[in-house]
Amino acid sequence: MDSFDQFDFPESKLQIPLVKDLERPELDAVPAVLITEYYGLDAIAQMRVSARNRFRCYFCDEPVQLTARLKKQDGVAGIPLNAMNSHLYFFKHRRGCGQHCQWKSDNSNRALVYKGIKEGGRHRALKTLISETLRQLPNWSVIAVDDRFIFSPDRRQRGKPDILAKYKGRHVVFEIQLRSESPEIIGRRQQLYKDMGYQLMWICSFDSVAVAQEEMKIDAEIRQVHKDIGFNSRGNLFVFNEELQKLTVIASELQLIVAYFKPRLSNGKITFSFETERASFSQIRYEDGDSFLKDYHEELEEMRACSYLEAREKAKEYLSNNWMKGLDSVEDFYTLAKNYWYPEPMLSESEKNVLKEIYDDKYVESVIKLKRIVHSLCLSGSMHEIEIISRWREIEDQLKDKGFGFYSGMNVNILRNGIRLLGYDILGNRMKESEYQEAYLYFYFNLKARHYTSLCERISENGPYPDVINNDYQKNIQHDAAYRYVKQHYDLDEFFDWFMSYPFVYPKLERVVKVMPTEF
Repeated sequence: MDSFDQFDFPESKLQIPLVKDLERPELDAVPAVLITEYYGLDAIAQMRVSARNRFRCYFCDEPVQLTARLKKQDGVAGIPLNAMNSHLYFFKHRRGCGQHCQWKSDNSNRALVYKGIKEGGRHRALKTLISETLRQLPNWSVIAVDDRFIFSPDRRQRGKPDILAKYKGRHVVFEIQLRSESPEIIGRRQQLYKDMGYQLMWICSFDSVAVAQEEMKIDAEIRQVHKDIGFNSRGNLFVFNEELQKLTVIASELQLIVAYFKPRLSNGKITFSFETERASFSQIRYEDGDSFLKDYHEELEEMRACSYLEAREKAKEYLSNNWMKGLDSVEDFYTLAKNYWYPEPMLSESEKNVLKEIYDDKYVESVIKLKRIVHSLCLSGSMHEIEIISRWREIEDQLKDKGFGFYSGMNVNILRNGIRLLGYDILGNRMKESEYQEAYLYFYFNLKARHYTSLCERISENGPYPDVINNDYQKNIQHDAAYRYVKQHYDLDEFFDWFMSYPFVYPKLERVVKVMPTEF
């Protein structure tokens, strides 16, 4: 590393400090500032013409091109410019490549370059360690180490695995991932090997491995790239190092540390953590392109199944306590319930169906309870009693914005007689015919109530005493000009539409409800 101290690594977005030479894999990383020392001017001139896909950015692994520009006239390090040293050679991303590469911005610095060189050394050492270990094991053969391309069946995709081997006749690819990588590249590699039928093993390396205790304290060393790999492999990633190499030789079978996502149920919520376990390669399952010891998705579904009844009851309790606190629709409940039930941002259709059942059940139960309170309050003695009026105003304030037709200052006497026209007493029994007739006539003989005769007729159409309403005396009242031309009020129509609709306060009140006019 000391040999790099004499060079200044340019921070221009036009220059990539480190590249990989696909034709010379023994050069793990080629510093851009040493390009002429590594290859010479003759070779550089030839590469600029013919080596279109030879170099890749060391950070993002996407194609780069070798570019030249004229040096400043004062020369470099005091060396006069001439025909042989008049140009500066550097690498830049090809058009459309490196969109997410940190080195394409102006933030690259010497520390990042040193980090890349250090990781390159670790990558090369781990590749050597694994390949040499496999060569000592029965049932294994090493086919290639970073020197063979694999093409997809349609020849449109290719990859060059770090290690290509065979285990009991089956192809196994080892990809060593120490540095950051985009999820797209990870996904493309995984799909390529899946299409080829090659088992892919993502290998990572962490410093803080305690093999003797078969555990790792890796949380601080987990990078986003490891999480991306894990989620693409059913929550698993694999670790190999010198200690595991010793255990492998003793056991005559490849030993790995498996770090996997573990779902846990705590206080009604599912949380996740990284756990580790040592395993032999023969214990690793391979299904549908994934290598794994523990199936995160399978364990998550099992946990959901085990916690289903508990979560259902908790959701019921939650809804029961909160449905009138802003839960105006089942969609609102989905929003609250998914945060309360599961941490996933989306609910499955089966979960939505369960929650809708809960919502519907509790909604019906709560609405019936509310309607019975209204029914009892309207029929509990005179509506002029102070405590009843006070209670009614409280209900108005609580429910005036819930879509049930409540508003501040409702005419309680109209309400009381309208409820009586439904024909059932406080216990849900059919009221006396005389009491029903009294409620009906109230709307015609009370001066203020005459503004609600259309509401009266609307309610009484489905009442239990059609003979009382349709007798000659009642018909004469209905056609009396003194009543027919009184301007009607419709401010209570929404309330009675709601009250007479499903769910019904008493089974006996089930009847066809006609649509009432909303304006006159």
